[in-house]
Amino acid sequence: MKILLYALAAFALLVLYVWYQWSYPNFSWHQKMVLEVETPEGIVIGSSIIAVHKRKRSGAFVLPAARGVSTDLEGEAVVVEIAPGKYLFALLKGAGSLAQETFDVDNQPIEQIYDIMQTKPGPTEIPFTKHYPMLVTFTDIDIPSSVRAVEPGKLEEHFGKGIRLKRITLEITDEPVTWGKVEKVLKCLSA
Repeated sequence: MKILLYALAAFALLVLYVWYQWSYPNFSWHQKMVLEVETPEGIVIGSSIIAVHKRKRSGAFVLPAARGVSTDLEGEAVVVEIAPGKYLFALLKGAGSLAQETFDVDNQPIEQIYDIMQTKPGPTEIPFTKHYPMLVTFTDIDIPSSVRAVEPGKLEEHFGKGIRLKRITLEITDEPVTWGKVEKVLKCLSA
């Protein structure tokens, strides 16, 4: 009798697990963002790899108001040293939909988007539009409150003559998520 109860409980858990996976499928990929900045001394490059996790909420037992796709990110901002002690950061805000917008698959079902992400070729330039990540710098790298927004076309205003954002690219990758680059630059984060 105990064995039958255990078998029924295991079967019920299996049914719940299958239902959960069907109602809340997971889609994940790693994306690498690369910033290239022209300086009088040459091009400087910074990159970061983040993981994008999307969970679709659907199914018969999900309230209509709760249906949709949620996004979680893992990783850190891109940091580029423009000149000694002067840094440009590309923040993660909007990074969860950056690949869909860059690869022009934004209005497709998540299952199709995921399939496209798995077959996307090398680096693709992010269009110079609303899709660009938010860029910031610090007037004093040791003072967090000195953060300033940087417009992509106006790097010279913050970094000096001859400094220009060349391009930002995005690619789907199998490389591991980046950790620690931002913390090395912003020592105040580890204090």
